[in-house]
Amino acid sequence: MYKTLLKSVVLRNCYKLVNYFLFVERLKKLRNLKKIKLRPLPVKKIIIASFLLLISIILLSTIFGREIYGLESASLLNFALVHFAGYLFFIIMPVEIVYLYVLNSGVNFWLLLLISLATAVVAQSLDYLIGRLLSDKIIEIFIGKRRHERIGKYIEKYGSITVFVFNLLPLSSPIVALVTGMLRFSYKRLLVFMTSGLILKYLVLTLFFS
Repeated sequence: MYKTLLKSVVLRNCYKLVNYFLFVERLKKLRNLKKIKLRPLPVKKIIIASFLLLISIILLSTIFGREIYGLESASLLNFALVHFAGYLFFIIMPVEIVYLYVLNSGVNFWLLLLISLATAVVAQSLDYLIGRLLSDKIIEIFIGKRRHERIGKYIEKYGSITVFVFNLLPLSSPIVALVTGMLRFSYKRLLVFMTSGLILKYLVLTLFFS
């Protein structure tokens, strides 16, 4: 009987001791959590992104609004303006969708392709020039430091292939053009691989979605 009582007392004390240590560990974790500083929301970036998105929507709806609702036929001049704006790094624009919309409205393919290439090359050349002229800190306000560093690593590692792939796929090719300017990348190489990627992209879009 005494042995049983002793065992129960020991077990209870062990149980209490274990609970005590668990309680202490929880307190430590809570204290550590209090010490952790939560990263504040990037309010400036959110405001800038929202503002640029609003500009894109206004631009797209103003230029193409009446055409989208069937009130007017598709205009190549309007398309050129939208397409040019879509390849500026600070404007968000679904240029591939706009291209297909105008293509399916009955516009001559070769003329549309020529306008698409010309406006995209001019706009991305402007992005490249901005990247060369402006400081990194100013540009990072728009694209962010992480994005700048990530794309910079791609360019340094893969070089011209990065330019080609980003222009071939619906990715942020204007940002690539901007960062190539920041890195003093060869403009001739940029022009060759940028144009090659754009030609192949629009040929594939025309072939499969027109």
